[in-house]
Amino acid sequence: MTTFTELLLNGLSMGSVYALIALGFVVIFRATEVVNFAHASLLLAGGYITASLHDDLGFWPALLVGIAGAAVVGAAVEFLVMRRYRGADHSVLAIVTIGVDILLTTELTRRLGTDVLPLGDPWGDDVLTLGPISLAHTRIAAFVAAPCSSPSSSWPSATPPGAWPCAPPPRARRPPR
Repeated sequence: MTTFTELLLNGLSMGSVYALIALGFVVIFRATEVVNFAHASLLLAGGYITASLHDDLGFWPALLVGIAGAAVVGAAVEFLVMRRYRGADHSVLAIVTIGVDILLTTELTRRLGTDVLPLGDPWGDDVLTLGPISLAHTRIAAFVAAPCSSPSSSWPSATPPGAWPCAPPPRARRPPR
């Protein structure tokens, strides 16, 4: 029963991480109607900034700077790349995001090299042990972060499809037969 409980808690934690990733895809897709394949690279950019600055600033300020940095990179991609394809077909925009993903990943890989950068998170590799059940603090943090982020999932429904500059105008829907 102990193994089952540990696996259940770890599975819920991993499910929380996947829910956060899916939430990001939904927010972007609802706002732009384009599948953004550069989503993970923007997350990697924020993680790189956080890992690079945590020694100088501490974890929480570095995390805020990393989030802001990822937002700036995303805005730069929007203004410098995606707006050039305004009104293009969805498949063209999706292919452009694949190119952006390749460029961002290549540049960040070049900067990282073979180094492994610690994020400097306050929970580190600590483990919470409750009787026979052990759960890593990173799993607990992920499990707590998902519900804290879920209120933001309501704003895409208030943004009409096609309202963002890079999105093509909404297509007229045919009435059902």
